[in-house]
Amino acid sequence: MKKTFFQLAFLCLLALLLPMGCKKDSLQTTPDTPPKLFGANRTDDTNIFDTSKDNPADTLQKITVLGNVRANPYTVENFTAAYNELYEPDVSALPTTHYYVKFSPATYDDQILLAKSDLNIYDYPLDREVIELGDYYLPPGKSATDMPDLYAVLKVGQAAPQVPYQILANLHLRSKDEALVRQALSRLGHNPDVVGYMIPDDRIDGGTGGAGGENPLDYTTNDCGCLVYADIRKPGGCIRVRDVEFNNLQGVRRVKVILKDTWFTEDEVWTNENGCFSIYNNYYGKAWMWVKFKSAAVQIRGQLLTFANIIFYEWASPIKDKVGKIGGPQFNNIQVAYERNVGNNTNNHLYWGAATVNNALHEFNELAGQEKINPLPDDLDVLIGTNDAFGFALMSSQYIVSHGVAQGFSVFGLVAPPLTPVFYAVGFAATQKLLPEVFVGVDFQNSDRLKELAYHEFAHASHHTNVTNAYWDKLVQAEILARGWGDEDDWEAGRIALCESWAEHIGRTFVHQMYTTQNFAGSENFYLERLEESRNWALNHVPIGLYHDLTDNEPDNLDACDRGPSTACGSIFDFVSEFNNELLFRQLDETTKSPQDLRSKLLNGAPPLLQTNINNLFDSY
Repeated sequence: MKKTFFQLAFLCLLALLLPMGCKKDSLQTTPDTPPKLFGANRTDDTNIFDTSKDNPADTLQKITVLGNVRANPYTVENFTAAYNELYEPDVSALPTTHYYVKFSPATYDDQILLAKSDLNIYDYPLDREVIELGDYYLPPGKSATDMPDLYAVLKVGQAAPQVPYQILANLHLRSKDEALVRQALSRLGHNPDVVGYMIPDDRIDGGTGGAGGENPLDYTTNDCGCLVYADIRKPGGCIRVRDVEFNNLQGVRRVKVILKDTWFTEDEVWTNENGCFSIYNNYYGKAWMWVKFKSAAVQIRGQLLTFANIIFYEWASPIKDKVGKIGGPQFNNIQVAYERNVGNNTNNHLYWGAATVNNALHEFNELAGQEKINPLPDDLDVLIGTNDAFGFALMSSQYIVSHGVAQGFSVFGLVAPPLTPVFYAVGFAATQKLLPEVFVGVDFQNSDRLKELAYHEFAHASHHTNVTNAYWDKLVQAEILARGWGDEDDWEAGRIALCESWAEHIGRTFVHQMYTTQNFAGSENFYLERLEESRNWALNHVPIGLYHDLTDNEPDNLDACDRGPSTACGSIFDFVSEFNNELLFRQLDETTKSPQDLRSKLLNGAPPLLQTNINNLFDSY
């Protein structure tokens, strides 16, 4: 029976403003059973996800299997009813905090808008039971090439992408009242200890890349060496990748970790420089986890090279590893490790490649800062390909390589092999929208060789920030016409020679700094010596070793050989040591269109002896 005396009603009215209410006598909440800490040798549900090196099924794209539609406990109506069952006085409606929405993109551009948004978007309806979380979901009666329905949770007041959408339910989420959450679940027949739910912490609502707070007793170090919250219900752990040359697991830097209860409540955080993450909220029951290769610095896209299940939205989106279900009650020792797979076109190798390229990008920016050359632009769009061992950097030409040039000179033979299945599924016009700023093939078995290629392409992206878009458009078109680097007689050969030799120099210089003593060749200073011993790519074209000879402090007169279609060798007269990478990079603006232009700039104002040495060095190439 409701209590009606004035004082209690007054206190309840004040409590509603918090908002809270006075508990009714007739309902009791079940106290949570104290969780048991898992032992270090536990072998069942340990929340450790090591990718397998020898899993033949890893080449398969698995479909998400859904069960029945579930009664939604997080609707405003249900939460209001649960509140009125627990507390006095009754309320007419709790506030709507979020919307459960369905996006129905009508065009490929709509799908790209959604893919590039900061929303956490799901390809399956969130009110369905998830029996098995796969790599993709196809509703009954739809094919992979149909426009998909996509689902998300929007906070009230949050701007939505300009894509057609429908509000499916008004939700009341992130309540800090655990008794109310459990009541809302239970009254629709859901067991709170099974389905899983999240309760925000009273002090902080959100997460961080590493543990935070003020009390040292709040922290502990978990099995992967990450500082996480000591409360085992607060998720934390590490995302790591195998470095083949160092034979260790290294943290995957600044990737998004998404944790979601089994309904609509989700947290997103980014790993720190050591691959560690933690979330300050409390999880109960079970949770779902994803790792998304997206941050303010980069989005990394890519799919397996297969002609089955070509879903445009998946190709337009950052790679999203569906890690799977996390078992409670211990959530603070989650470990995900991306191992290299000896089979290149596998999910494991895709994630290994994405994690390695991701780390290479952050390493590039750090090394660029040391060399005082431009860092990479923010939000770089990178595509990786599991079956390729080459790269390119379209940059501003991502969408403006003309249709005529692309078709007439077989652009797909040069810049889009990883998109070939999409081309056959949705056609040229749609596929062209997927061309990235940077492409890196990850068909490597060595971390240093993959990073060398990544550094090379990132050197192009850095160079692009120093020139105009028109400058870069000519470079891209020249390489399309030359079907690669070409030779000294191709159109704009000087531009190709200048830009590619710079990228070769930076790629090898940076990989030398990262892998001085441990590299695939097993030779100390291998990459530096490779630069010293390299002359051109083709005869008189792409002077690979030029920038190194301009910046090293070791005068010499040694033979060096061409490294491409030409294998000719010749003497390099290197008696120049007055330059560094910062000075050379500043010369690489839109007015420098060939090695000869660079020579002229370096000669300008130089003393006679230095002019002689510069001319002798350039003439050696």
